[in-house]
Amino acid sequence: MDKINKKMLILFVVLILIIGFILHFSNRKSKEKIQIVNDNSTFYTVASCASKYISYLSANDTDNLLILLDNKYKKNNSIDAGSIYNYVGILSGNYMFKAKKMYFEKVGKARYKYYVYGVVIENTMDVFDTNEKEYYLIVYLNEKDMTFSIEPYDGEIFNN
Repeated sequence: MDKINKKMLILFVVLILIIGFILHFSNRKSKEKIQIVNDNSTFYTVASCASKYISYLSANDTDNLLILLDNKYKKNNSIDAGSIYNYVGILSGNYMFKAKKMYFEKVGKARYKYYVYGVVIENTMDVFDTNEKEYYLIVYLNEKDMTFSIEPYDGEIFNN
């Protein structure tokens, strides 16, 4: 009976070690999938998608915002015209977006997910009033049919 308990204990420890290694390497692989965007053309293409979203948001253009929001995001949060601003926030005034940094990962055959960090700046006549606010978005870009969608983001990847 004593030998059986020792064998069970050794088997249990070995099993825990194997599970630990698997989890460690799978986490490492998932982190390696997300890469910084270094290509200028891609960077500015994605930045222009984010700028379009910010322009619709600052103009309170609900119809176009609903079109730009990612379908899965809308479905998961039951977003419609009456509830959209509860999820995307409100920008009162004329704002522009300036992308600072972005990461990407491939999420489909021709679909990429871009994590975008930038600032929103209010367009004013005062050149010295540069009241910048940090802003984070996810831009999904489908290279097959050249479409994109947007999802609000908390900036976790940039803050960690």
